[in-house]
Amino acid sequence: MSLYILLTYLFNGVQSALAVAFINIRIPLLIGGLVNVLSKYAGPETASCAGTSSRSFMDDIKQPALQLISMYALQVISAAFKPFSVARTFLFLLLLVLSVHAKFIVQIF
Repeated sequence: MSLYILLTYLFNGVQSALAVAFINIRIPLLIGGLVNVLSKYAGPETASCAGTSSRSFMDDIKQPALQLISMYALQVISAAFKPFSVARTFLFLLLLVLSVHAKFIVQIF
């Protein structure tokens, strides 16, 4: 295998790990936004206001809920493919190290 292919697999593995890390950081932030919307409508001042409609609640909660659902979907998809990517990246990184050492040993002799 060529060095270019090995480095491509290594780059893809690092890239997928960074994507998963971004998703894992983004999910708690989205949960916080969802909790802020819920607390806005669950407070004692909202109970006394008769003008608050369920339509405004649905409008307010729609965007954070859809973003959270989409992040969980991305996390599931990336978790399904990550073991293959990590195993392949580890294997090719190992092959890269061994090939570099083998070339170095051959050059010595």
